[in-house]
Amino acid sequence: MELRATLSLFRRRLIPFLLCVITGLVAAFVTSNRTAPTYESSSSVIVTLPRSSDVSQALQGVQLSSQLLQSYAAIATSRSAAERIRTRLVLPESAEAIRSRISVTPRPETLLLVVSAIDTDPIRSRSIADAATVVLIDEINRLERNKLDKVEAGVVDPAGVGVMVGPRTKTNMAIGLLLGLIIGTALALVLEA
Repeated sequence: MELRATLSLFRRRLIPFLLCVITGLVAAFVTSNRTAPTYESSSSVIVTLPRSSDVSQALQGVQLSSQLLQSYAAIATSRSAAERIRTRLVLPESAEAIRSRISVTPRPETLLLVVSAIDTDPIRSRSIADAATVVLIDEINRLERNKLDKVEAGVVDPAGVGVMVGPRTKTNMAIGLLLGLIIGTALALVLEA
């Protein structure tokens, strides 16, 4: 009986319900089309730990490596690193704007750091990722300069031309449809009451 009542309600309020669904889809489509495409480019850096003379040192090195990689990731996305990238590439944006487009992520259970940059230009995203990689390696070398057993870093894969990551039209359309369904259902219930 409840199903019949629900279907009857939607039959009576079909036009407002459909208008909400169509509005959600149109808004999602317009948003996707007006959003500038964004591209992501990534490079990989390997961090090599010094050789261990015994098992306890090796175990300690493994335990410290995840903390070390997290620290290097934070250093690579710092304001000072973003400022060096800005200077290196002669970019007009502020260091904060550049910093917001860079990410450095340690790959789990490896000694790899993935350096990524997002930009509206695929070539520029590659340039920013490569510059961020160089700044990261320079910073690691500077920090390890006076140590006896140095940690070393090197490029495994340089950044390629950026791959389009946005706008996500299908995701936006799904969200628009869902919001249209929710608002349309709420409106039908309000009008019925």
